[in-house]
Amino acid sequence: MTQKLEKRLSELKAEYEKGQLRLQQLESELRSLRETMLRISGAIQVLEEIRQPNVMLDGVDAPVNGVPPERNDPVDKLT
Repeated sequence: MTQKLEKRLSELKAEYEKGQLRLQQLESELRSLRETMLRISGAIQVLEEIRQPNVMLDGVDAPVNGVPPERNDPVDKLT
């Protein structure tokens, strides 16, 4: 009986070790996948912003609906 218990204990410890190793691998894969998805999300955001018609490119206001932005100071209109 004692021999069977020792054998089973040994088997369970070995299985536990394998489980621990697999868990570490999965956590590493999850971390890597999250980092990749974060980079992809950032790239998507940049591309979506670039394709907007009223995005500033090279420091110049882009036209909105084909009309260039006003260059007058809005404060001048108040007086």
